[in-house]
Amino acid sequence: MRRAAVSIALNIAEGCSRSSRRELTRFLEVSRGSGMELELAVLISEDLEFGHSAARAALSELLTPALKELTALIRAVQAQSPERQ
Repeated sequence: MRRAAVSIALNIAEGCSRSSRRELTRFLEVSRGSGMELELAVLISEDLEFGHSAARAALSELLTPALKELTALIRAVQAQSPERQ
């Protein structure tokens, strides 16, 4: 879960360092994939009763809007004018 959480931020940072919109989008999508991994890990940890339920709930409350914002960012980057392709 830690690896997936860290991967979200690292891929956003790496994508921002790229020179094309296509590469940025690819790294943002990888970041979203890591977010989905983390979301699934939270669900599995609930099923297996790992950790504290309050911590899992807090993580879910943060993760859901973050993934929505990341999806919106991906769409905004894709909609940009073609100068940065």
